[in-house]
Amino acid sequence: MIIKQVNQDFVRMTVEENVYSEDNFKRIIEYAPIGIVIIDKVFRWRVVNKRFCEIIGYQKKELLGKTFLDITYKEDRDQNKELYEQLKRGEIKEYSFEKRYVRKDGRVIWARLTVAGAMINGEFSHLVALIQDVDETKRYQNEILYKNKELDTLFYKASHDLKSPIKTLEGLLYILKVENPEAAKGDTFQYLEETVRQLKTQNESLLQVVKINELDPAIEPVEPFAILKACATDQVNLTVKGAANLKIKSDPYFLQLIFSRLMQNSAQFASHEQVNVEVTYKKHDKYHGFTYTDDAIGITKEIQDRIFEMFFKGHEQSKGSGLGLYIVKKAVEKLNGEIDAAPNPVGGTVFKLLLPLNT
Repeated sequence: MIIKQVNQDFVRMTVEENVYSEDNFKRIIEYAPIGIVIIDKVFRWRVVNKRFCEIIGYQKKELLGKTFLDITYKEDRDQNKELYEQLKRGEIKEYSFEKRYVRKDGRVIWARLTVAGAMINGEFSHLVALIQDVDETKRYQNEILYKNKELDTLFYKASHDLKSPIKTLEGLLYILKVENPEAAKGDTFQYLEETVRQLKTQNESLLQVVKINELDPAIEPVEPFAILKACATDQVNLTVKGAANLKIKSDPYFLQLIFSRLMQNSAQFASHEQVNVEVTYKKHDKYHGFTYTDDAIGITKEIQDRIFEMFFKGHEQSKGSGLGLYIVKKAVEKLNGEIDAAPNPVGGTVFKLLLPLNT
């Protein structure tokens, strides 16, 4: 019995040693479903596997004598080289980034690299890189960006072209009101005036969406409560809780856009003549936290996850463009922040806004 057990253990150990033998380890690298390469101190290929060769279109023997810079797209070489030099100097231990390779057939492709350095006797020896072909995904992303840019251009052109007709309609309505005051009191005139107002609001919102997409934040010291108070209208009874002279680093335009749009939303859904809004501040480890609470009609749990969608109108009382909270969300994202909304148990809506401490 003992001899049988010893034999079984020996067979098991032999199998395990065989699995992790040098030859089998080489086979694992060679037939891995992801590109694996080893590169020495002077950028030369030492090991390349089958999958990597498929990605770049070269055979192994063709890579001998070449460096990884030789097949790296020219605009990505400096960044790639600098990252490797930082690795060699011990400033970083690993890095990940996306770069472009020039295949043997001349086609430029995208790949995602995860790179780590290897140390022998306390000195840098070589790097090991895992390489994933992301060309199709990257091209799809670029196509989406291009289409979004085209859509922004269309929005801008359409909205810009509508400015003149809207001003003309406003002028005609004004003349009609002056020349025929009695007609201006009628339902038809009131309906026409409201339609023009909505069209103007929709047009201005579309232009804001385009502007948000095109602008990069200009970070500077700002006083958020001062901006908040400047956004309050006669319809809003505003209460702030926090240091009146609080200063944070953010973009004043995007911050003004966020607060003004939130207040417009509160006023639109006010359940009485004036809507009460309370904003409190709390500093977190990585974020400035603002809690915005109103006592307007509020939202339901059913639409809670949809209120930031473009053109979404969650209530029959909505007379806006359906872009107000979408603009808030886009402006917050531009600042690398987060915002969510939830029903207030005592009525109204609670918005929680987080802005990074170091934007």
